[in-house]
Amino acid sequence: DPTLSTHGNLLDLPVIAFLATVMPPIAVGLGSDARRAAARNLRVSERRFRESMAHSPIGMLIAELDGKWTYTNFALQKMLGYSDAEFRSMPPGGPSKTDDWKNSKPRLDRLLSGEIDHYDITRCFRHKDGRWLWTHVAVSITRDDDGAPLYYIAQIESLEARQLAEQNLAAERERLTTTL
Repeated sequence: DPTLSTHGNLLDLPVIAFLATVMPPIAVGLGSDARRAAARNLRVSERRFRESMAHSPIGMLIAELDGKWTYTNFALQKMLGYSDAEFRSMPPGGPSKTDDWKNSKPRLDRLLSGEIDHYDITRCFRHKDGRWLWTHVAVSITRDDDGAPLYYIAQIESLEARQLAEQNLAAERERLTTTL
């Protein structure tokens, strides 16, 4: 009936034309909800990472691929006596012996190439007051979605308490041997 179609009644529209007018706004709405949820999840993940780094009871650092320390947490700053800004102004390897830093190059190359995904080492760092502090260092690498290396992450734990405990144990053994 030609009189019905001239009045713009939705019932007269073909189903495909009706869906073509209604679906795009719905699809856009669903897409923006998904983007908002993904952005929220990313913010939560980033906050979790930052807080884990900042509040870790062991020293944490992020270093550029050239070895420059770009982020240190409070535990590492307290352990070695330097501020975050002082660490950032140091040469590659931070306050370690130059030879120790140079000797770590083969391990770093293996990390970069993907041959290994982390390594552990015992290393000395100079405290701001001038004394040397033995530490256990675990180093890994973070990569982008394509597998390209972005930066190193290291966890540094002081061995001072362990060494003191071992010395105390040795002294106690000596006293016990003398007593017996």
